[in-house]
Amino acid sequence: MRGTLRAFFDKFNEELSSDRFRGAFEVLQAAHPEIAGFRTPRDLVAHQHSKVPGAERHDQVLLALVAAYQQGASSRETAGPLLFVSLYPGLTSVHQTALRWYRAEGDCAADLCLAFFERVSHWDLHRASGLAGRLQLDTLRALHRQRRREVSDLIRGTAAAAAAEASLDSGQSEEASASVFWALQAGDGLAYEPDEVEVQGARSWLATRGSLDADDVELAVLRLLCRLPWDTVAERLGMKPESARKRLQRALERLREDPDLADSCPGLEDRMCFSKVEGGEPGALH
Repeated sequence: MRGTLRAFFDKFNEELSSDRFRGAFEVLQAAHPEIAGFRTPRDLVAHQHSKVPGAERHDQVLLALVAAYQQGASSRETAGPLLFVSLYPGLTSVHQTALRWYRAEGDCAADLCLAFFERVSHWDLHRASGLAGRLQLDTLRALHRQRRREVSDLIRGTAAAAAAEASLDSGQSEEASASVFWALQAGDGLAYEPDEVEVQGARSWLATRGSLDADDVELAVLRLLCRLPWDTVAERLGMKPESARKRLQRALERLREDPDLADSCPGLEDRMCFSKVEGGEPGALH
């Protein structure tokens, strides 16, 4: 699923005018009285785009669409386009913010759509107030988490490769294979403790980047590879947690600007994002 955000909007917007969609919209209205007062799907969208007073009414309509989306495939095919087109003005702002984390606009738009509908699928229906803004912010945060996780994945992969090379040199091929497997497969839900060879491999690679000093390297290793809590990272380096977060943020920004980055590690810049999301935790990896 690739394309510009506008292309996704045009596709969904065109669906609203079809006879099939209007029939499905009437079925949706019968099941959800909150949207029963709109003559056509476009009337609903026009209401949601309007600036007239009545935020509570806007929230009620959105909540009904979110509830319908969660009910099953048939309702989802109708509620999904209505939600996307209704919230498109706000999603364009999310898109503009997220673009700085991507090289290809099509990748950003596709990831945004997937993140948006994933958030809709799992939305707590008790969270109704300010629903439009909350959905948009949660979508932005989901994109931010996804892009920043890839920084950790890259460093883990680099450390695993270093561990494999070192272990193979010493004839420990079986241990190296296991080490590489766990380094590459460990996800957010798995505890993972890198061995000393992996840690040293990550330190060695990061140390070759002239833009990072010793504390920057240690910050990246402890947080991105070892996944230690911020409090523990800060204590080990003798700084406050907030200072550690900000310092790692700046270090990653300098790493991105490294002129030798593309040659030493192809594809890294495409897979890294460094900007702070307002309302989120600066520099945090979740």
